[in-house]
Amino acid sequence: MSFKLQGTLYRIFPTEQVNDNFSKRNFVLEVAGEYPQKIQFQAIKERCDLLDSYTIGDEVTVHFDIQGKEFTKDGKTNFFNNLNAWKLEVNATPKNAKDEPLTKVADLPKSAEMPPQPNQDLEDLPF
Repeated sequence: MSFKLQGTLYRIFPTEQVNDNFSKRNFVLEVAGEYPQKIQFQAIKERCDLLDSYTIGDEVTVHFDIQGKEFTKDGKTNFFNNLNAWKLEVNATPKNAKDEPLTKVADLPKSAEMPPQPNQDLEDLPF
């Protein structure tokens, strides 16, 4: 299931090389509202480069998938979630806006780990 969220880039962290085959890069999106939220996302593998053309303060739309995992260590089981970003778009309006707002898209092909997801109606969510 894919989601998207609009907000302002609040923080961009450097890429972390976890091992020879895996790297990740975290970033934080500030989402406006009555109670503004700072939400952390991660880009993995070749998607780490998505953030190179963005700066803190950019208004963006993040397209992401939610990934949940179970982790057991020393007999204790924990669960955690990741918000895996796979596409970023700048929300920009040109100064002499006659036409549609311009959108800069940085989009890399999805890896086999994250197959394309059909757009689904989100109104049937239980919360």
